[in-house]
Amino acid sequence: MNWTPTDSGQLLILAMVIFGGYALARGAVIKAKRKREEGGPCN
Repeated sequence: MNWTPTDSGQLLILAMVIFGGYALARGAVIKAKRKREEGGPCN
């Protein structure tokens, strides 16, 4: 398999997208947990 700069560029973009989605999902989970601890969904 020949490795070209385009391949590494696409790999980098893919990694950033995956990491970004993971970070967003984790942030949402933490935010939901924190909200629940403060007083639950009734607020």
